This record gives sequence, C-alpha cells and structure tokens, in this order.
Amino acid sequence: MRRVLSAVVLSFVLGAFGLVAVPASPATGAAPRCGQNDLPETGLQGEVPRADQLSLRALHGYNCGLALVGHTALNGASANMAWAGHCAYVATVGSGINVVDVSDPVHPVVTATLHGAGSDLTIETLAAHQGNGRSVLVAGRYGLAPGPVPSPMDIYDATDCAHPRLVTTFTFPENIHNLTFSPDGNRVYATLPLQVLDIHDLAHPKYLGDLEKQLSQPNVFQGLGLPVSYLGHEAWPSPDGNTLYLGGQTPTFSYFTIVDIKGWPAKPAHIISQVQGRGHSIRLATINGRTYALHSEESIVGPTAKGCVPDTLNPFAGISQPWLSDVTNPKQPKMRVSQMRLAINDPANCAKEVADGENASVHYHDVDNPSHTKFVMASMWNSGLRLFDVRNPLHPKEIAYFNPGMWLKPGDDVLLDKAWGHIHYDAKKGQIWFATQSGGFWVVELEPQVRSALGLPAIAVRHPKGSVPRPASTITSLGTAVTATEYVCTLGPALSS
Repeated sequence: MRRVLSAVVLSFVLGAFGLVAVPASPATGAAPRCGQNDLPETGLQGEVPRADQLSLRALHGYNCGLALVGHTALNGASANMAWAGHCAYVATVGSGINVVDVSDPVHPVVTATLHGAGSDLTIETLAAHQGNGRSVLVAGRYGLAPGPVPSPMDIYDATDCAHPRLVTTFTFPENIHNLTFSPDGNRVYATLPLQVLDIHDLAHPKYLGDLEKQLSQPNVFQGLGLPVSYLGHEAWPSPDGNTLYLGGQTPTFSYFTIVDIKGWPAKPAHIISQVQGRGHSIRLATINGRTYALHSEESIVGPTAKGCVPDTLNPFAGISQPWLSDVTNPKQPKMRVSQMRLAINDPANCAKEVADGENASVHYHDVDNPSHTKFVMASMWNSGLRLFDVRNPLHPKEIAYFNPGMWLKPGDDVLLDKAWGHIHYDAKKGQIWFATQSGGFWVVELEPQVRSALGLPAIAVRHPKGSVPRPASTITSLGTAVTATEYVCTLGPALSS
C-alpha cells in the first residue's frame, strides 16, 4: 500500500479520530480498564483495522492499561528476548544480539551488539540465567531441521550484564532450535532434537547426550502409526529440576510429554505421560494451589495464519492462541481446560482479518510469577503484547494490551509491527520488557486500575492516568498527534472452553 498524502486523507484522519474517541460513561456498567491518556483499539479486540492503516491512525499504536515508560530502537529486526539483572538481550534476524541496559527504564540504552558463531544467527535460540552467584547468557545458531548440522552455541559470562564476556563456544552434534536453563543454571536444554549440556564450568561444558533418542521407546502412539520422536520445540523444567515438560509439534500430530529426569543421566529418564496437546512455547503457572502448563502451538506467518481455517492445521495454517492445561497430576494431565482468545481470530471475523492483512497468533508467552500466577503475557504478532487475568484458570480474560501498531518502510509501504519474543515482568517496579520486530525495545507499566483489578498492591507509577503508546519521535511527521480525553476500551473476557 502506498501512502496517500492529500487534504482529503488528513481530514479523514481527524474525522476518524472524532468518531472513535467516545468519552467513557459510567452508564456502561463496567469500570474501564483504559487510562485517560491511553489510545485503545478502534475495532475488534486485537485488530489493526484496514481503515486505521489507510488513515495513518495505526501509526500511533494502541494501548489499554499499559503505559509507556521507555523505548529504544534496536540494530536489526528484533526476534526473541532473554534477560538477566537489569539487562535484556534481544536477538535479531541475522544481525547479532542487542544488549540493552535497562537500569534506567525511562531511557534504556543499547550498550553492545554481540557477534559470534552462535550469536550472529540466533533469532530464537537464546536464553539467560541469573542465580547461584553468576549470570550466564547462551546464544546458539538457529536451526530448523533435526540432523547432524553444525550448531555452535556461544556461552557468555554476564556478570557485567551490560557487557557480557564470551567464555567459549560449544558445538552441539545435532541441530539446535530453542534453549532453556535448568533451575540451578547448570544445564542447558536444546531442542529439535532434545540435547543437554552441562555448564557447571562455563569454559569447559560437557555434552550429556540426546535425551530425545533415549526417550524414543515403544508407547501407545507407536501402535497408531505415529512418530515417537515428536520434535519438541521448547522444553521447560519443574522448579526442582526433576521433571521436564515438552510441547511437540509435528505436521500430523501434536502431543504433550511430561518426563521424569531425576538423576539423569546416571539414572534413565522415563516418560510419565504423553497425551495429545499443542506444543511450541511452554511455561508453568501455579494458580489456586494447582499446577498449570501454559502452552500453545504456533502458526507460520502468511496468508493462512488466520481464523479462516481450523487451528488443527497448526503449525502450517490456522491461528494459535494460548492454552492452560492442568498438570497437577503429571500422570493424568487435564489438557486444554481453557484458552485465551482474541475476537479478531474468531472464524466469524475471517474477512476482517484477511482485509487487515493481520496475523494475531501467539508465538511466545510468559507469566508474572510461576509460584503464584495472576496474569499471562502473550506476544501475539500484529496484535502486540496482550495480558490475560488467569486467577480463574477456567475463565481467563484479557485485562490489558500494548500494540505499537504500524510503521512506514522506505517507499512509504505499510508494515504492521510484530511482537513474538519472550516477555519479562519486573514485579518490584510493575514494569514489563518486550521487543517488537520493527519497533525495537519497550518498557511499559501496569496502570493503577489494572493493578487493582488483579489484586496487586498499589505502587508509585510514572503515568497514573496512562499514556499514549508511541513516543512522538517514532511517528512520522505526516502522522498527526492524537489527543483525546478518554476512549471506550474494547477489552472483553477471553472465551474459554
């Protein structure tokens, strides 16, 4: 789409804003979650309407309940994110890793760009850990297909988190795709396939083996003609490190596996349970004393990543949205007890989603506190960062969002921003760190009304009445600044199953 610069379009912009900037009224019967200075969505929940793209309204972004604290541009297109101490590590698509010092969240600063055999092509393959008296960052070469391919992983001492020091590079014997740490930080789990590395001694890591091959034993799925090797995209350990949760994604069948790894490799690992369920991203949550897995599939970017086709076609088509599954009893997990959904992804809104050119699938997600979980943070591509209240795990509901919206590429082409990496919550400050592919690195804060609704204690915030989502410096001079007293918030309860 080419930008149309005419008096007609500019007047349409102002007129459009006049139409959507409807003062909130107590007569609505529900307390608004949006701050007075926020710029809520103008269409469906999660939508970046085509009309907003044409009018340039989308240049200003959308937010409700999350106020902007700080922002910085990054070198390259942003991908996945890790963090340690007061620093974030944002991978790029082929341009290394941006090190962001967030000691001053109002003015985050890029202090270095890491390069190396593993760091240059990381994209998704990075993780960080702080604990046991040290901070460690690992970054591996992103790979797609399992097999004996060169898979270097750089190991950094991140004690000075703003200036990580490369200690060594370890090359895995097979492909690596995603990385996670054991709770004590002494092991790294790589996936596609599931390989394990001991990093007690950062300078001399020890390869412990391919755990996926060891788990490839006869089971109920083999009798159905299904693969035992399930291409687990991300592995997540229990707090004690004795159990591993694996979400699988295969073209024909997805299943969720819980593995006992206590004493491994001296003691054989064994599968506790393996049931049908979605894979890709996975985290654990504790809600009302029960243990839940937050997990999802992914949907490949493209024209088919929409609600127009069934999500059973994931990862190649359909939309992906986060699930909660009850894994309190690991021998008999209760899969998909609820799902966090956006209205734009409803099949009934397929035509709008296609017209908008939008993908609102989830890619990665995290929780505020795995020991006492109140909310989920989900990176949902063109719908930005979405927060869901999960205190009632059977009926999660969206409670806040922040979407940078649209950018103009050279040549004045429209580019919808994408949130797709992991997300960090700083509980002491009530702030969230995340990155978007085009927009860079963002620090946002939970507004007072959101904290109250979640049962969080009141703390001092920078913007008690909210704020606009985009700094003026990020909006082209052709994008007119938006001013309004208050908007009607489009948030609604997420559908549950």
